[in-house]
Amino acid sequence: MLQRIGHTVTIAENGLLAVEAIKTNRNFDLVLMDRMMPEMDGIQASLAIRAMGITKSQLPIVGLTASFQQSELGFYLENGMNDCLGKPIKLASLKRAITDTMQNRLTLQ
Repeated sequence: MLQRIGHTVTIAENGLLAVEAIKTNRNFDLVLMDRMMPEMDGIQASLAIRAMGITKSQLPIVGLTASFQQSELGFYLENGMNDCLGKPIKLASLKRAITDTMQNRLTLQ
């Protein structure tokens, strides 16, 4: 979906590899982080990224999870994410989340 709408995509097969990719290359604009992954889950990976001193405005993280309820958004925000989407992901929701997150990152610290 991301490539279809013009984005360049880097895939990390688990949270640990995602954190390593960001340590190696800090030129990412946005991270889509699955909540449930082997090695290191999305919450742990998001917290590890934030522990590197990378702020929500520098690198937004949008969580993806099959069990997302809007009432849980605060949990994801408190654990390093900028937003969260429930699966299955619809293209319109993905576009909106990317646009909103990238616009809102300027107001974050």
